[in-house]
Amino acid sequence: MDLKLLQKHETELLGFFDELCATNGIKYFLIGGSLLGAIRHHGFIPWDDDLDVGMKRADYDKLNRLALDGKIPLPYFLDTPISDPAYSLSFMKVINTSIPFVEERTKKLKNIKGIYLDVFPFDIMPDNNILAHKQDIQYRYYNNYVERLRGWRKYSWKSNLIANIHRFDPRKPSYSELLKKRRSVMEQYNNSPLKGNYYNISSQYGFKREKISFAEIDNLIRVPFETLMVSIPDDYDNILTTQYGNYMQLPPEADRIPKHSEDK
Repeated sequence: MDLKLLQKHETELLGFFDELCATNGIKYFLIGGSLLGAIRHHGFIPWDDDLDVGMKRADYDKLNRLALDGKIPLPYFLDTPISDPAYSLSFMKVINTSIPFVEERTKKLKNIKGIYLDVFPFDIMPDNNILAHKQDIQYRYYNNYVERLRGWRKYSWKSNLIANIHRFDPRKPSYSELLKKRRSVMEQYNNSPLKGNYYNISSQYGFKREKISFAEIDNLIRVPFETLMVSIPDDYDNILTTQYGNYMQLPPEADRIPKHSEDK
């Protein structure tokens, strides 16, 4: 699919999502490249081909409940490991199933497909780095286990040892048990008295790179994104600096390529 057409469809999907959240009292915010695009380009990064949003776990569960209660209208579908047995990621996708689209990594998988946006839960990781690293290792263990069982991740001895231990796990826990374990690890400090901050534990950027402080998680502002007005954290400068450094500087031309779409 042509990149400009893909971005147009994704903008329409984001508009639906924004209205759905506003109607149901759900707070969301742009993250990652979508947040960077909103600040640097007032819309998509010109070569970006996906949308990422985040929300606190309570709002994440509220969104999931809307789907379970049949309150997300067709052709939209909330893709989760429960709603779609072929889907195993630790975050949800809102999909417009009426528009054919195949993500590069899912061409051989049988998950629900269409134009999508990713919805990431933000959970608390403690300030104590020993505990936080333990949480991160546990998450990666269960996440690798779950994703490989459904074909989302290939076995490789080049990956770290923790990622491969499950190949020799004599217990062989069920898929549903692994899903519960993974979620439990992600949520384990959400009601803890320990000091911490909100993180996207599922982040592609690595350990503690997508952080929103406990004090700032609810401080959102509205900014232009393509033809829409959308929500972002008021603390966007700190967030983007942590992830990208000098985020207003464009990357080398060789890196300005789509990363998810089938046609590049």
